[in-house]
Amino acid sequence: RRGAASWRGSVRRSRGMDAEFLGAAPAEGGSELGTMQPVPQGGGLAAANGAAPAAPQQQRRFVTFEVVWAKFKQSPWWPAQVREPGPDQLKVKHSAGDVFVVFYGDDNQWAWMKPDRLVPFVQGYATHARHKSTKVQNAIRDAIQAIEATYKLGGGT
Repeated sequence: RRGAASWRGSVRRSRGMDAEFLGAAPAEGGSELGTMQPVPQGGGLAAANGAAPAAPQQQRRFVTFEVVWAKFKQSPWWPAQVREPGPDQLKVKHSAGDVFVVFYGDDNQWAWMKPDRLVPFVQGYATHARHKSTKVQNAIRDAIQAIEATYKLGGGT
C-alpha cells in the first residue's frame, strides 16, 4: 500500500479540507488551474524523469490550486493539488521554497514537497498515468474531475 505511514511523517492527514479539496472553485483572488506554465528546460521534467537538471535555473513556481504529480522515493507519482497551508500545516517542519500539496484519492493526505519533486499534471500525464494501481487510477480520476469542475465553473481558459 502506498500509505502515509511509509512516508514517515512527511505526509499528514488533513482535517476540514474535504470541501475545498476536490473540485472546489478557487477562493476570490486565488490562482486558477488554467494558469499552468511550461517547466523551463532542465527544470522539473528532467528531475521527474530521474535525471538531474542540466544547469541551475530559476525554480519553477507552482500556483495555488494547480494540479500536479508528486513523487516520494518509494511511491509512484501521485496526483495532488497545490494548496495554501493552514495554521496547523505551517507548524510542520519544512524548508523555505517547499510547496504544500494535498493528494487526490487518499483521504486528504498532505505534504510539504520540494518543487523538483513536482511536475504539472498535464505535462506528466502521458508518463505517470500508466501506473496500474487501482488507487493511483482513482486518484487520477479525482484529479481530472477537479480540473473539469474548475473549467465548468469558469476557472479555466
